[in-house]
This record gives sequence, C-alpha cells and structure tokens, in this order.
Amino acid sequence: VISEEDDPAFKETEAQWHQLFLESDMDKDGSLDASEADNFMSPENPRFVEISAMHTLKAGDRNGDGKLAIDEIFDDQADEEHHEEFRSLDGNGDGFLDPVEIGHMLSHSSATRASMAELVQKADTDGDGKLSLDE
Repeated sequence: VISEEDDPAFKETEAQWHQLFLESDMDKDGSLDASEADNFMSPENPRFVEISAMHTLKAGDRNGDGKLAIDEIFDDQADEEHHEEFRSLDGNGDGFLDPVEIGHMLSHSSATRASMAELVQKADTDGDGKLSLDE
C-alpha cells in the first residue's frame, strides 16, 4: 500500500493546490484574507472545482478504476435517500461518478460567501483572519 506522501497522484494534487493558493494570494503576503479565501474556494472558480474533483476522486477511489462507485462513497448501510442523491449526481447513469460529474456537483454546490467565511474562520488556527498555506 502506497502512503499519500509517496503517491505521485497525491503529490500532483498537492502541487496544484499550492499553485492555486499562490495565485489566490493577491497581495502576496503568504496568506489568504477572507476575500482571497472566498475566491480560492469558490465553486465558481473552475480551477478550484477541477482540483477538488480530482482530489475527491483520488481520495475515494478504493479500487483504482478512476471512478467513484456508490459503495466507495457510502457504506453498505446507506439509506435510500443517499442512493437517490448519488443517482441524481450520476449524469450518465453508469453507476459511477467520474471527474466531470464530481466537478459538476462541486460547481453547483450551494456554498455561499457566508459559508466560505465560516470555513475560513474554522481553519484559521492562528486567529489572524487569514489562511496560510499551512492552515
């Protein structure tokens, strides 16, 4: 079993997140204020959606087929509501979520500026109102 640290796909995703962070740091102070973080994590940011989709896929794809099956998302005890939600996200009806379907889900999420601000506040471990790369 390859650890995340040794997985080339994980390292590539981490590098993409790092690059997006640097691009979002408009004042180049090494951290993201609320506005910069909002832009960084916005579901309207196509790069955020793309990287999030690939990260979600890589994290959940237990059998390595490049898709998420319902059993890779929910355990065997998942109720019908979860199954219905999955089916609604499965745009082509093949029983899997591919990167395009995951990206579509992320880009149409109901995340608001308020929820992004709340996320920044929770992740801001040093309390400076900004997110650093380490946070």
